[in-house]
Amino acid sequence: MVFLDFTQQNEKPSVHDLKIAPVSDRLLAFFFDVVIFSPILSLILSQLLKKIELRYYTSPESMEFYVLVGVSVALGLFFVIITQALFITYWNATPGKMFFKLKVIPLHGSGKVRFPQALLRSGLWSLEVLFLMIPFVEVLSHHYRRPLHDRASDTMVITLKEQGDLGPHPMETHFVRTMLFILVCGVLFWSSLIVTQFYRMAERGEFKRHELEEEQYLCASITAQVDDEENRLDYAIARYLAGEVGEKCLLAEADFALWQSEKDIQAWAYLAKAIHYQYDDEKSDLYLDKVCETENQGEPCFLSQALQHENVRLKKKTSLTAMMLSLKQQSRQGDYQDYLQELKNLSQFPGFEHFVQKEIVKALWIAGEAEKSKGALWGIWSGLDIQDQVEIGAWLCQEELDQKCGNIEYQSCQNLKETLAENRYEDMTQEAAISVVQERECKKTSEPSLLVFHSTFEDNPELKLFVGALSSESPWTSEKRIQVMRDLAFSSRGSKLIQKRALFYLSQKSNSEKDFQKIYEWLAKNTDHNWMWNKIYKQSELSGTKLKLDQYVNNLKILKEGSIRLPASEVTK
Repeated sequence: MVFLDFTQQNEKPSVHDLKIAPVSDRLLAFFFDVVIFSPILSLILSQLLKKIELRYYTSPESMEFYVLVGVSVALGLFFVIITQALFITYWNATPGKMFFKLKVIPLHGSGKVRFPQALLRSGLWSLEVLFLMIPFVEVLSHHYRRPLHDRASDTMVITLKEQGDLGPHPMETHFVRTMLFILVCGVLFWSSLIVTQFYRMAERGEFKRHELEEEQYLCASITAQVDDEENRLDYAIARYLAGEVGEKCLLAEADFALWQSEKDIQAWAYLAKAIHYQYDDEKSDLYLDKVCETENQGEPCFLSQALQHENVRLKKKTSLTAMMLSLKQQSRQGDYQDYLQELKNLSQFPGFEHFVQKEIVKALWIAGEAEKSKGALWGIWSGLDIQDQVEIGAWLCQEELDQKCGNIEYQSCQNLKETLAENRYEDMTQEAAISVVQERECKKTSEPSLLVFHSTFEDNPELKLFVGALSSESPWTSEKRIQVMRDLAFSSRGSKLIQKRALFYLSQKSNSEKDFQKIYEWLAKNTDHNWMWNKIYKQSELSGTKLKLDQYVNNLKILKEGSIRLPASEVTK
């Protein structure tokens, strides 16, 4: 912007009296000074520059690097300001100006520039350089070629040559001032946009979020897929339900959302907490109530009401969380035709590829398409990580063993064992251990040795009991094995997986009518009619018929007619 030169009110030196320094000479003098003083400045800062170079190659994002850069810039400016001020005070010119016969004089008073004047002029000149010399453009519009640093310090640059600058043409002045005005307006406009954007980011807590992500508190995998805060939590909850992110990630996202002020985002956070504590009824209900208290018209409130009334089908699916909850609901109800269709819809969204692939393998098997299921697993196996390979490999291995137990090759079991062996059995899960041991029993082999499961057994005494009852290496009698399975099956505590596997074992091996009565009570009480529930039901009906437990079989038929929805392949059988 052009500042009013108040000195013009009292005194207007004639162009003929003051030979104005040409702009071209001033620019050449500037470059001449740069050439002269750059080596000197580099020598002074050499040690500091070496440290900056070292930090740049070792830790460019560290605070030390930025501090060293800031110190080097400050020292450089200090050198330039002091050096230029001293030269102007004692010689009225820098070496460049001397070479091109230019001189800095005070506009009033004696011909010598006082040190405070020179220091102010040099400081403002340095600021103009930092602003890419844009303020210096004013030299093209001022009548005496005096930019900001000259007017503020009450100085002027003249030439000692015979012919000086005649000053700018009126059209030149008008053009430069108009361009400066447009530039300032543009800077103000973009500055307002940037400030507004920064304010919105601060209001949404994005700076804190980036800080937490760098500290690996929040999930970078969530940030990579979504930007919107509301969709961010929806995405995090859905991926948690899919098993793609852990509980630490979900809770961190929820806690950060509660720190923000938007009610709709906080409602999603309470829903995330409720889903995380789904096995703690008291905590889960508390958070579900908070969802609608916070925002009673949004999607989180609708989902919380559906979770509180599990018999309500999720027909409205406007979010990823709704889609995942719908899949869980369909799995519990044995509705695998709709389940497959829902999986295809979910596959369109990034981040769920492995979940969809694994679930399609399971759904095809459950629907009676065994060969397609095995083919699907073979097609995705190499692209899965170790945990996913162990999970889906153990599941399909167990299904093959439950379908037919004998001395035959089980490809899924072989794949599972190879994955476990490559990782020294460090990624062993309950289901993987049960699958491998059961295959040993079906094939009547001793490989792999049970010693490889030692650390897994030590951390899980229930699994150790189950495998002991299953393995032929155990010294237990048949009665002891049945009793161990009975204890595991009808225990109110412990692993749900081991309980269901023990119930399935009992439905195959037990001859006790009392055991079958308890199995029936478990079937009637359990509202999750998933695939394992179906298997226990079918095996119990088959065993009850063989043992001629007429009343038991009749009770099962009543249960089937009243509530169960078997897959189409099972109904036709």
